Amino acid sequence: MERSELIKKGHSIKPTVIVGKAGLTENMELEIRAQLESRELIKVKMLGSMGPSSTWKKDIESLSQRIKATVVEIKGGTILLFKRSSKKKK
Repeated sequence: MERSELIKKGHSIKPTVIVGKAGLTENMELEIRAQLESRELIKVKMLGSMGPSSTWKKDIESLSQRIKATVVEIKGGTILLFKRSSKKKK
């Protein structure tokens, strides 16, 4: 799926993962993995308590590499992530 299509689809979905002061913990990573497997396209909302965006953007990039997901878009404190499900037919 093209990036522009993913962004267009992403406009209509609400954030399903909210990351607060604790940051991207192991449990948060597991939740993101599970949601990507079932939905493929999710929004992650980073709350202001996460601190400067320069820090959490590096964390998101690192996470996306570990879980082999694509950061489709970062807009404000909202990240759109995509990963093709291993269960769905290609």
